[in-house]
Amino acid sequence: MTVSREYFRLVPREAAGVTTYALEPLSGDIHPGDTIAVLLNVSARDWKYVLIEDPIPSGMELVANDNTINLSGKPVWWRYSWAQREYRDDRVAFFRTYFYENSSQYFYVMKAVNPGKFRVPPTRVQPMYQPDQVGTGKSAVIEVLP
Repeated sequence: MTVSREYFRLVPREAAGVTTYALEPLSGDIHPGDTIAVLLNVSARDWKYVLIEDPIPSGMELVANDNTINLSGKPVWWRYSWAQREYRDDRVAFFRTYFYENSSQYFYVMKAVNPGKFRVPPTRVQPMYQPDQVGTGKSAVIEVLP
């Protein structure tokens, strides 16, 4: 099992009084109020009851109603392909009952709220009832400037 994480900035665009958002790969400075989409790419084969956990940086808060975000050019991975998603204080957990594909993608949205330099632990993927099978991604560092 393998997992990778990508960050995208949601950039607001105004047109005829309607706000839509474009996804751009995260680059440049992050400031409080910036909205970030997180994409998790998971590769595994023939597992049941898979858990994917992604820690969130300390300076961020989760956006619970990501289905209300009006995206222009919505990517194929912006879909709900999990059995359940839970927001916890320090991470997002995705639950998948059957994992038969070679790969699958999961997303969530967070907002920068506090300035600072934050270490993000690796993403983990594992079958819930086979703790000896674990896949991890890479850790990251995110800096939110004042």
